[in-house]
Amino acid sequence: MANQPEDKMARAIFRRGDLHETTPPGKVAVIGCGHVGAAIAYALCIENLCSEVALVDVDEKKLQGELTDLQHAAAWAETCISGDTSLDVTKGSKLCVVTATAPHDEDNLLEKNVAIFKELIPQLVQLCPNCLLLVVTNPVETMTYVAWKLSGLPESRVLGAGTVLDSARFRWGLARRLGVHPSAVRAGVSGAHEDILVFNWCGVHVSGTPLLAVKKDICKEENTFTNEIKQASKDIVSGKGYVSWGVALGVAAICRALLLNTLEILPVATYVKGCRHSSDRSDVFLSMASVLCENGVHSVVKSQLTTNERYAIIDVAKQQLSAQADTGV
Repeated sequence: MANQPEDKMARAIFRRGDLHETTPPGKVAVIGCGHVGAAIAYALCIENLCSEVALVDVDEKKLQGELTDLQHAAAWAETCISGDTSLDVTKGSKLCVVTATAPHDEDNLLEKNVAIFKELIPQLVQLCPNCLLLVVTNPVETMTYVAWKLSGLPESRVLGAGTVLDSARFRWGLARRLGVHPSAVRAGVSGAHEDILVFNWCGVHVSGTPLLAVKKDICKEENTFTNEIKQASKDIVSGKGYVSWGVALGVAAICRALLLNTLEILPVATYVKGCRHSSDRSDVFLSMASVLCENGVHSVVKSQLTTNERYAIIDVAKQQLSAQADTGV
């Protein structure tokens, strides 16, 4: 009996060591170690979603700083951390998360990001021919289209972070007004991240109850409320200089669904053959509620929409087709 506390401690240590056996197999590459890329790498580590995270950045000093900082956390995380300025470190990755971007304060951001992708994506796919591509670079719907065109991969295996963050903000804002935890709110935003958001009000549920049955007059605040959501990134940037934690955890949620084959539904940027509410059947990438699995996007959910929301989605599709044409890809 005197040895019982020690035995319990030993069992606790062994249980922690045994976590290595349950770590999901496979490597995730994070290309771009700016504020967002580094936060995503951190989120992947603390959630134990893969056996290895491989970091890539052209800035060797920045890369080494982030790499060393994460490696020092190895005593508390179960994930191996590697990194290099060369894409070779990504070889064999199961999932490639692309955050690489030109500085946001530069002119012609889209043109410069397309140029980066023209050099990056073909090399990445050559090194990781069986990977899933998850694009975080903005404008995310347009850059997801560019990645798909340059990669030659099936459309289901190329997706973007889309409106996952916008939807999280929508849920948080509703929860704050209702006085409940955000986890009790099920709500989604479609369209294009930050730019052309379509809020699906009739699909909002609070613990399984339609929102309008809980708070009938909430739609009177719709314009004020949605403007707050659209303004959120600017307010955060004004305060801390950049956005990182919200998008990182949103991307980690997408990674979890892909790596663990959970069939979770999340509003990602995905391939849509035109729009089911329109006669236009052109290839376009929009943020839509989608079922995610180990092979990428399994299917797009046919959400219940109001007439105004249907027309708004059609408008987003038209604007996205124009933006895609501007890339020249």
